[in-house]
Amino acid sequence: MTALVESIKSGNHSWLRLAKYLMAGGVAFVVDYGGFLLLHYGAGWAVRYAGALSFALSFITSFFLQRQWVFAAGGRQGKVRRDITLYALLAVFNVGLTYFGLIMLEAVGVVPYAAKLLVICVIMVWNYILYHSVIFKED
Repeated sequence: MTALVESIKSGNHSWLRLAKYLMAGGVAFVVDYGGFLLLHYGAGWAVRYAGALSFALSFITSFFLQRQWVFAAGGRQGKVRRDITLYALLAVFNVGLTYFGLIMLEAVGVVPYAAKLLVICVIMVWNYILYHSVIFKED
């Protein structure tokens, strides 16, 4: 029981980590979706470009929150280059997934705001799995 309490206090408990991931994701979501709405509906940008840029902005926000707070990788100072490289590679893949996902969903008649939400949900699940098991994996 003491080990569980210490795990929760240290932020390493899986449920706490999931809650932090969802909160950090909420912040990144606001940056991503809010930016998308502003760029597409406010500035008149094409769906695919608004989606790609808003995703890129949320990347920066998300990396720092995920690495320093959710997965507490701050002690991995010697591995910053590795972490950011893997994170960036995943982000590049996610930008492509966002771009082509929006094109495909728009082609089948899904309205842009719903298409973007669907793409965000797929990426959210995919990212948690990879952050936990590969990118910020505890040594």
